[in-house]
Amino acid sequence: MTAFDDMVKWEAGGAKPAGDDVVTPATVAATTYGCTFTKNTSGPDDSASTLGLRQIIAATTPACP
Repeated sequence: MTAFDDMVKWEAGGAKPAGDDVVTPATVAATTYGCTFTKNTSGPDDSASTLGLRQIIAATTPACP
């Protein structure tokens, strides 16, 4: 939601939102890539299968610092 809202505000003439560097290979390869904007939280629209997948992903991948 935050990313979409920021994009809409930008398109309407607001400030360009911050974002991850997607072109530098070393940055993309880092284990912390994507952590700045990742919010691993459940939402009211998440189904039981989505919640289950979140648990599996959290158990099998390194956590963001």
